[in-house]
Amino acid sequence: MEAPRIRCWLLREEWGAGKTSILADASDILALRHITHAAIDVDALGLGFLPSAATTDGAMYNNLRSVCGNYAAFGVERFLLARAIENHAQLDLCREIISAKDTVVCRLIASLETMRRRVQMRETGISQGEYVTRVSEVERHSGPCAIGAFYRHE
Repeated sequence: MEAPRIRCWLLREEWGAGKTSILADASDILALRHITHAAIDVDALGLGFLPSAATTDGAMYNNLRSVCGNYAAFGVERFLLARAIENHAQLDLCREIISAKDTVVCRLIASLETMRRRVQMRETGISQGEYVTRVSEVERHSGPCAIGAFYRHE
């Protein structure tokens, strides 16, 4: 029996460019066409506060491994992922976890002002200022990072 041909479409972005909205739209389109898939907001798998100096990245990637395994057990071979990827190591780890034969990486971009506005509207809690500031920092560090094709979502 031939191994499944797992496919992965990974949406990456700077904070606030619209990956969660695009992920939901892409999932809806595939569902309307009766294409079996799983849509996963990877960043959401790491929400939490862990004891000591541990980062949530380890938990997030372990959760991704578990979620993908659960979907694969139901025969899912197509995964749509959304993740705020800042470097190649993070991208490689997502690819390794999915074990995809084909991976398409799509980088969503938006103007800095659009991203700040979206994060400010979305994040209404006590960390709002920190998250809005983080938008500028991530944009400055990633700049024209050559991970994936570009798609402008304003």
